[in-house]
Amino acid sequence: MNQKTEVEFNNWNEKKQKAHNDKQRPFFHEQEVWFCSLGANIGFEQDGRGDDFLRPVLVLKKFNNEIFWALPMTKNAKKANIII
Repeated sequence: MNQKTEVEFNNWNEKKQKAHNDKQRPFFHEQEVWFCSLGANIGFEQDGRGDDFLRPVLVLKKFNNEIFWALPMTKNAKKANIII
């Protein structure tokens, strides 16, 4: 792990600990889009961006008030070449 990656991972670890200890939980529903802190990953996974490691996600399935299954998305528009 290079020095930059290690610093990002340490910063993410501090944010994650604060989020874990936060007693206030968001009120979410299926089919909503939320910005979530996805962290600094090791490997080939897409990281969250900025100081809070944020990335938009679509809530696909709500299991309970604290757990959901989400699809990570991008906030950048992509030009699609659609052939009809």
